[in-house]
Amino acid sequence: MEMDQGRQGELNSMTGTMSSAYDEDEAPLPVPVHASRSGVLEQNTYCEYPAVANGADHHGFAVMVHLKAPALVTAALLDLVAVLDVSESMAGAKLAQVKRAMAFVIDRLSVVAFSGDARQVIPLTRITDDTKAAAKLAVEALEACTPASTNVRAGLDEAAKVLGGRRQWNDVASVILVSDGHDSCVVPEFFLRDSGLCSWRAPVHTFRLGSDLDAAAMYNISEAVGGTFSFIEDHAVIQDALAQCIGGFRSVTAQDVFLEISCAQDDDDLNVTAVMAGRSVTSKFPDDEGSVDVGELYADEERRFLCFLDIPRLDDAGC
Repeated sequence: MEMDQGRQGELNSMTGTMSSAYDEDEAPLPVPVHASRSGVLEQNTYCEYPAVANGADHHGFAVMVHLKAPALVTAALLDLVAVLDVSESMAGAKLAQVKRAMAFVIDRLSVVAFSGDARQVIPLTRITDDTKAAAKLAVEALEACTPASTNVRAGLDEAAKVLGGRRQWNDVASVILVSDGHDSCVVPEFFLRDSGLCSWRAPVHTFRLGSDLDAAAMYNISEAVGGTFSFIEDHAVIQDALAQCIGGFRSVTAQDVFLEISCAQDDDDLNVTAVMAGRSVTSKFPDDEGSVDVGELYADEERRFLCFLDIPRLDDAGC
């Protein structure tokens, strides 16, 4: 990218300001900063029938577990890593809309740009009046690259490094991945699960732009690490979609939610046979228990899980 000397000097000066703020922001704090929240996670259980006869077996007895997240008192503080595709196909209006969406980010932001490889455009930086202009200038300087290559894995690997290098943590950490091309480097599920993205409990929210992208790959990435997948066919709404998603991150009120289901009665024939958890990660054990990694819940969000039990016949009427 060609740039006149005056603009290059401005960029260098503002980048120096950003680096200073970044160093200060990453210094350890004596007391972690957390959003103010109140309330607890509500849990209720509903059985298919209030009672069952003790003279017969009951296979597939349904029990629904209902969770509701607390209300939001103060918005959560956010560590956001934006992984942006700058390959040749992103040139023009699509990349321009993505750049504008970055202006909505507050708290702490890092921007990773990728095409054939990946690089940090902005280190994890606290967005203040002093750093906002520098961050905006760095994002505006992004240009689509040639040749056309889309290495999603490199972008996600760089995002994991950003999260792993933090010295302090805000309440919520999230990654957004924006791309419109076919991934030239396959991202296997084991890479996602073994990378820092899972270690740091940071969901990856993927955005597919246009109809040329491999939707299955983007969907699988979001599923593997507890994020969401969004398809944006009209690039004119990219800015609004990203801004809405980023705003939603700050309404998280429950994290690391892990639901364990087990049978209290010590009976080899009383078993949890299945847990229907939708997109949540479910583990089933052969005996009498199961678990669901729910992850994050937004303010007042409700989730339902359907469990199935095998209940043995009780021959002794006195039991």
